Amino acid sequence: MLVGGGVLVLIAAADVDFREVLAETVSALGLRAVQATKRADAPAVAVRETPALVLLELMTPVLDGFETRRRPTASPTLRDVPVAAVGVGRNRRAAPRRGADDVVAEPVDPATVEGAVRRWPRSA
Repeated sequence: MLVGGGVLVLIAAADVDFREVLAETVSALGLRAVQATKRADAPAVAVRETPALVLLELMTPVLDGFETRRRPTASPTLRDVPVAAVGVGRNRRAAPRRGADDVVAEPVDPATVEGAVRRWPRSA
């Protein structure tokens, strides 16, 4: 379980309001949140910050979340960082096959986000 103020969760979503809600939820759980303001920036932010978990919105107009998921895994330090696909809609079944370790399905609410955060062990 991810616990403690030092644990970092990366939030990668295109919509600023959606990112803020996710960040507030993560912070309310006592974790630190860092946001990728553009999902295309998520791989670079992940390498720089080394999060314990990534909450990744999958479907946005700029960059498919599955492509974003593939990019961080190219870094050896990030291969073991779990990625929870957020707001997957019709892609719920495809998400795990395409690289998501977990799914936070719609409707996304604090309880579903908390469930995903609590399922993952703290990074060493």
